[in-house]
Order: sequence, then C-alpha cells, then structure tokens
Amino acid sequence: SNHSSNHSSNHRSNHRSNSSSSSSSSSGSSGKARLIHCIKSPSIRGSSRIRTCVHFPAFGMIVGAIAATSRRNNMKSAFGMVERLHAARHARVAVRRAPRVGCQTFAADVVPLLRRVAVSQKQSVRSVRRLVANGRVYVDGHRCTDQLALVSSLNHVGVLCRKSGTVERLEAPHPKDFYLKLFKPRGVTCTHRQEPHSKFPIITAMYPTGTQGMLHCVGRLDRDSEGLLLLTSDGAFSRFATMPEAHLEKEYLAVTSCVKDGAPPSQDVLKQFQAGVLLHDGEARASAAEVVDFDGRLARLRLVVTEGRFRMVRRMLRALGYCCLQLLRTRVGQIGGIALHPETMAEAATCCGNTTPDLAVAPAILGDAVSLRPGEFAALAPDEIADVYRCGLPWLDAHHPV
Repeated sequence: SNHSSNHSSNHRSNHRSNSSSSSSSSSGSSGKARLIHCIKSPSIRGSSRIRTCVHFPAFGMIVGAIAATSRRNNMKSAFGMVERLHAARHARVAVRRAPRVGCQTFAADVVPLLRRVAVSQKQSVRSVRRLVANGRVYVDGHRCTDQLALVSSLNHVGVLCRKSGTVERLEAPHPKDFYLKLFKPRGVTCTHRQEPHSKFPIITAMYPTGTQGMLHCVGRLDRDSEGLLLLTSDGAFSRFATMPEAHLEKEYLAVTSCVKDGAPPSQDVLKQFQAGVLLHDGEARASAAEVVDFDGRLARLRLVVTEGRFRMVRRMLRALGYCCLQLLRTRVGQIGGIALHPETMAEAATCCGNTTPDLAVAPAILGDAVSLRPGEFAALAPDEIADVYRCGLPWLDAHHPV
C-alpha cells in the first residue's frame, strides 16, 4: 500500500514536472525560430534531465545550469538570459566588423559580379554562379553572363524573379571588402594570437589602422621570410588564392652562399629544381628556376612554385646543399609590386639571423602600389582581384558544376 502510494505520488510529481518543463520550454521558445539545436543538459539537483532548445551547445549548458539550479525550473527566464547573451554577442561582432572611419579610402568599390551578388543576396558563390549561368543576373538593364565582370556601386545590378517575372534591383552594399597587399618584414609571425612564450610581434600589429578585426592573412609567410602578403576580408578570395588546385604561382627571390663552390648553382641544379626535389612530405618542384645575380660569394635565385607547403622553398634549397640567407616573396599570381630590399645581397646576408624578439612594429602605412617597402601596404587593383577569382573557377567547375 505504501509502496503503491509512493509510486503514485512520484508518478504524479514527475508528470507535473515534465508538463511544467514542457510548457515552460514551449512558452520560452515561442518566437525564437533560430533556436534550432536541441540538446539535453544534466540537472545539477536531482537526476531529472531538462530539455533545452538552443542555437549553440554552449548556450545549452548555460540554460541547463540556470534551469537546474532554479527550484521551479523557470525556463522562460533562462531563455531570456540566453537571448541577452546572444544579442550582446552579435552587437560585439557588428562593432568589430564595422569599418572604421578613415579606412574606407582603400576599401574595394569595384569587385567581381560574383562577390557583389553574393553579398547583396547573402548567398554562396556557388549559388550565384547558378544565377549567372541561368541568365537571371542583369547589370545596367542588360543580361550579364560573365561571372567575373567588374561592377561598382554605381552599376545597377538586378536578379530576375521567377514568380513575378521582373528584375529586382539589388541594393548596393556599402564597400566593406578589403583586398590589400602588405610588405611583411622579417621577424613578424603570421598569426592572430600571441603565443604565451613568444615575444616576437604578430601580423595583426601591422594591420592598417581601422581594419583590426576585419582582415585575415591569405596564406602565410614564416617568421624569417619577408615580402608580399595578401590581406582580405573576403573568404572566397582567400580560398581561391590558397587552394592547391588553383595552381597560383608564387615567386621568390632567395639569397644563398656559394663560398664552397665559388660559382653560382649550375644548370644541372636549376633543372633539378624543376624536375623535383624529394622532401619528407613528398616531392616538390619549381615551375621556373634561374640565377638572377652573383657577386662571387653570394647568389640570388628566382624560384617560382605553385604550392604553399611549410617552408618548402627553404627545404628545397637545403636538400640540394644550399643555405637560404634571405627569402623574399615578390609575386602571387599577377599581384606584385614588391621592391627589392635590401638592394644588395651583402646586406641581405648580414640581416640573416639578426631577428630579435623586441622588433618594433607599427600599423602599416599606405605606400606605392608599384614598389612597396617593408611596413607599407596598398590596395589591389580590380583586375588583380578578378584574376584570383578566375584561378578558382576551374575548381568550382570540377567539383560544383552549374
């Protein structure tokens, strides 16, 4: 009798608890369509499990902890707190991504058609390619089938609506995409997070004033290398510029010592660079290799590669018996404009190994796009932006045909 009575009371209490939890959950989640991911959070008090519907697992743990510590399992107040956290997070992201005053002078106003429609429609590049291929994109009243046509905020871009049969004009977004090239000096690490035990400066300290939080590196240059480094806020541009399938050329000038032989690298060595050098992570080859300067003790080589493996050029030189005293990247695809610095090989060899952690860096300053010096940056030309997109189209055609 007592056992059945206890069983009935426990059953009724569990039923009331479950109904209360479900009603609170439904009332708390009304109007919150974006809270789509359902998880179960273990209760802190008791063995009951509270069901929560949240957008992020981290928010699920917050809701579960708040509701579990509440005697009445007030899910509505828990969801209210999550909503406030969610809104605060989006506010911080919006502030961080908002272009600062003064940096709009080098924001890109002319971009490829793919990027313009993708930003306006909030769609992926693949989806926009289908729109263009189907003839549904119009520029200044004319149908445009060129995916890489350069458009600015002055051009009227529209998309044909299938239901109404009319061309809906897209509102031109405020220019907020950045496509920059930077002369990275030696001694700066290409990372966005300072390592706990490293005192070397990081690349974010060189981002132009007003662009912090909006840019990322397109590929990397190791700390001892210098030269051309691309910066952008466009993820598709970064993807096309770094994917191995794009075969985007990267040109380097390497200074090496020839004291042992007293002669520059022979033609056999240069052919070996192009035939392939066996490294521990596979064979690496250069599409072009030549000697551009020799002073009897030092030689400067020009090497062109289409891969971006870790310290690949340095390892290729070491595998063939040459040390690398300076490695300067001068070109990525059709993007160049890096001045030779230092101008003499002797100065370049003297700087080798003299990098100190207390290197002083400052935000990059605007320089000459044709001849950048260390610590200077410039905006990319529209044709240079379109060329990177063009290198990524074959990969899209192969993996995501329209």
